[in-house]
Amino acid sequence: MVAEPAEPQPSPAHHRPFDSEQYRQALVRDGDRRRQEWQTRYRQHQHQYHQDQRQRQAQAKSRWIPSEQYRQALVRDGDRRFAEWHQAFLEHQRKFQQSR
Repeated sequence: MVAEPAEPQPSPAHHRPFDSEQYRQALVRDGDRRRQEWQTRYRQHQHQYHQDQRQRQAQAKSRWIPSEQYRQALVRDGDRRFAEWHQAFLEHQRKFQQSR
């Protein structure tokens, strides 16, 4: 028994191919929808970025110390480092003189 080829069925009304104007309008609607989605995501990203920037600025202000305090801290650190270096130098000098 050989199957006979089925006759082509006419496409239903809702599956008719678009004419060029309908296709153009569908593309325009799709483009508008995509642009709207992109713009929404961009605005959310922009809002989050600005919020993060404000938080970082607030954190930076809380860590800020006046310049005179900073200068004094640098001087103390320099004095400490010099004392450490000088102590190591004197120790090295003492060992050198003892080895002679």
